[in-house]
Amino acid sequence: MLNIDVGGILQELPAHWRSILIAFALGFLAGGFIMNRHFWAWLTARAAEKRKREEEERQREEQRRLQEAEEAKRKAYEALRAQYEHAPDSYTLVAKDGSDTKHYCLLCATRSKKILALESHGHNRWFCPNCGWRSWPRRYGPNGIE
Repeated sequence: MLNIDVGGILQELPAHWRSILIAFALGFLAGGFIMNRHFWAWLTARAAEKRKREEEERQREEQRRLQEAEEAKRKAYEALRAQYEHAPDSYTLVAKDGSDTKHYCLLCATRSKKILALESHGHNRWFCPNCGWRSWPRRYGPNGIE
């Protein structure tokens, strides 16, 4: 059998040769570990998990953005709908003899015969020439029947 005293050989070498030899041995061990198929399987599985996490995060962010946009659109629609649904359009004032009909604008408090009933989507729409207020009759919005 071959009996080699590694410790004795290393002690006889100069210090810089020892450090080179130790670095080579460690590199050899590390190379063996790197070439190990289990290491590569672990590394690729870790990379796949990272890609999967990033994809899920991107999808959550996209879903959150879509929900925020949908919520903003819904709130704007609800505000528009509430504006036309809960406020009366105008009051029609009729004289006692029934001859003089005037409308009362709720925005600028103008009483005028000039508040016109315009056709909008087949329905009357009030227009005040003083303040430019336009309203749709209750149950009708700017897009017609709601």
